[in-house]
Amino acid sequence: MALREYCCKNCGIFEIIQKINEEDLKVCPTCNGPIDKMLSLPARPIFSGNGFYETDYKSKTKKEA
Repeated sequence: MALREYCCKNCGIFEIIQKINEEDLKVCPTCNGPIDKMLSLPARPIFSGNGFYETDYKSKTKKEA
């Protein structure tokens, strides 16, 4: 299952859970208006704990100091 984001011209942005092999929606399920599929990026994992360096994820404020 995949969480997909769409943007309706009338309703705005909405998310829907679909099977991966399912076709993209062509019309809004609420108002039957035209929609566009939005590209969303997956969340990036942050590794912390033993074995990872603190310099791997330094913020700009720490770099300046």
